[in-house]
Amino acid sequence: MEYNEPHIGIVLRYFRKLRKMRQEAVADLLFISRTSYGNIELGKQDCPEEIYQALKRIYKIEDLPLRLSERPHFMSLLNIWYDLISERKLDAAKVMQERLSVIELVPKDEEFNTLFSLFKCRLHLNLNELDEAKEILNYFESIEKSLDSTQTYHYCFNQGVYNARNALSNDALGFYNQALYLTHKGIKESSSLYYNIFHCHKSLGHISQAIAFLLKTIAINSTSQHKISEFDLRNALGVCYTIIGHYQGARDELNEAFLIASNEHELNENETTKIHLGMVFHNHGYLYRTSKLYSRAIEVFDESLKYFIKDDILYLESLYQKGRCTLEMNDPLRAMDTIKQGIELSKGNKLYSLMFEALGIIANPNDESIEHLSQNILPYFIENNEVTIVLDYAKFLRDYYKEHERGNMKRAMEMTEIAFNAQSKIHEGGRENDLLELF
Repeated sequence: MEYNEPHIGIVLRYFRKLRKMRQEAVADLLFISRTSYGNIELGKQDCPEEIYQALKRIYKIEDLPLRLSERPHFMSLLNIWYDLISERKLDAAKVMQERLSVIELVPKDEEFNTLFSLFKCRLHLNLNELDEAKEILNYFESIEKSLDSTQTYHYCFNQGVYNARNALSNDALGFYNQALYLTHKGIKESSSLYYNIFHCHKSLGHISQAIAFLLKTIAINSTSQHKISEFDLRNALGVCYTIIGHYQGARDELNEAFLIASNEHELNENETTKIHLGMVFHNHGYLYRTSKLYSRAIEVFDESLKYFIKDDILYLESLYQKGRCTLEMNDPLRAMDTIKQGIELSKGNKLYSLMFEALGIIANPNDESIEHLSQNILPYFIENNEVTIVLDYAKFLRDYYKEHERGNMKRAMEMTEIAFNAQSKIHEGGRENDLLELF
């Protein structure tokens, strides 16, 4: 149904037949004669506004833009729906989807149907309904070349989210970069896009590049339509600064995150604000650990554990970092209690099971366990881009090979190369002299 404003009777007849209603039944509901209604459908008689609005209610198409003058209103509703989806007000978004889904009754209205489908895909992604989202994405993949810039932007953004949810960070980054290219061609910049690119780089271990996109997110966040939580931004930046060794910047950002989390928790004490406080304590602990303030780090990790559920990932991460601190203090006996607890709690979680197993090896190494750490555990973390863990274990193994096995310098150099590669990945796009600390 092309929107070159056909006479309204043609449109009304289309929907009457779609609803499988007879002219007589519709005329009775309108309190007019069948002849009068028939003349409206034939275009022999104008359709008064009150009759037109009544017919839209009868056919349950109140929001459909059957006239050109109504199209801005429908676009406004689509944009409101998109805002609800982007702001993750998902219950309200699902209700509004039902209201707007009538646009699918007009299959030839490609503009609105395309946007409706792209926004519906985003809702599926936010609801973690990945199969439903993929079905829509498969369709748009086949017609991508026919999309305009706005439609292509939403398609690429959705593809990026879908791939990121499936841990395909390189693929996600490719689609996000296509969307980013369109922002240089007139599409409005989005803090959500920059933030998603930040997450891709961080998951790939490119911490310096991740920081660049995080700073861009912060720069435009106040003017962006869909804002990222200030706590999330400051907390993430503090962690990234810690990883690259910018400790003053890390302290400033984590202190800011702590103030935000404390105020949030004071105003509205709930599970989310509690977890935010725990995250800040944990990240301060990580900062103290990397600064070699081990006793202080352990105190803060103990504090963070109070805010997390005992068997969730955040709890395991704090427990792991506490054990790592104790080992770096050269107190393996004290560390074993933490390691044993971590091994018990991490059953069923391969990542943390291997992390606590590695801590046990570091606490009490022998030639056999060292070989297992080198040949089996370390490659898993390399494959999964866990660059900070790779750096820790490779440095430990380098030192072990130097000091044991009568100074196995060949293996020590292998571990040095692995550590160098991890450090290079962290600082990709950053300063080359950041790598010198390895030697």
